[in-house]
Amino acid sequence: MNQTVDTCVIGAGLGGLSNARKLEAAGDSYVVLDKGRTPGGRAATRRFADSRFDHGLPLLTDQGPLTRALTEEGHQAGVLEEIEADGTAAGGWFAPAGISALGKHLASGLKIRSRCRATGIEEHSGSLTVTGEPDLGQFTVEVRKSLMLTSPLPQSLELLAPLEPDWLLPEEAPCDKCVVAMARIDQDRLPDGPLLRDLEEGSGRLALEHRKFPDVIPGVSLRFSPLMSEGLFEVEDGQIKEVMSGTLEEFTGPVADDQIQLMKWRYATGSGAVPDPYFGMTRGEVAIAVCGDGFFGGAASGTRRV
Repeated sequence: MNQTVDTCVIGAGLGGLSNARKLEAAGDSYVVLDKGRTPGGRAATRRFADSRFDHGLPLLTDQGPLTRALTEEGHQAGVLEEIEADGTAAGGWFAPAGISALGKHLASGLKIRSRCRATGIEEHSGSLTVTGEPDLGQFTVEVRKSLMLTSPLPQSLELLAPLEPDWLLPEEAPCDKCVVAMARIDQDRLPDGPLLRDLEEGSGRLALEHRKFPDVIPGVSLRFSPLMSEGLFEVEDGQIKEVMSGTLEEFTGPVADDQIQLMKWRYATGSGAVPDPYFGMTRGEVAIAVCGDGFFGGAASGTRRV
């Protein structure tokens, strides 16, 4: 489980996979480390109660040239389909097989170590050593040229703290929490309207999963707003399910507790704006870049350069 590479990418979300594809195309020596069992990060799909749910990323929308290139490739590969915009909702792209299919497509042919959580970074004679504890035992990766951290910003800062404790100082929480409730619903109570709908009073967004996955028993998912999620994050699951059921009742009728499953994302989305495309520094001969989704479209906050 020991390896020496020019470049190490930490995180196999969409950002980490996009970087790794460039490294692969250039013929570089690299490896991607990811704590998950399958690539894609929060572009994740879950099966529950004979239904299917995109509980991390319900769909892709146009955020600029990079996402347009991503959706075009996904469409050409047969992974993504377009949702036409109408008078009530913007358009976007979804994956008929589940959004996790996009991560699997991007990961094809890449050098990825799954179930390998990076837990430490140390400097040795001009190079860096990344250590961790995967399911099969400890590992080390010696990095000679560049290290890319594409994991959520708080996790990246925690890994880098032993090298440069005061490099980035958090001023406030740089990521929003998100509580997601997924529910199986009856065939005769299917809500209609846009695939993704903002609920009243800013309580969250409802995703009509049955619009994307007609081949399984219908389901919907409710992503509580950042403010609601913050208040619900430490609340017992039973109470959250009551809130979910009450919110859904006008659309689907009552939903039983055993037909609801919860997910809690501690680092769901960036909560402000960072003007930089990434944060970078050098240790020895190795260039380090923090370039996770917090920098995507200027969508993270809570840090300052020192």
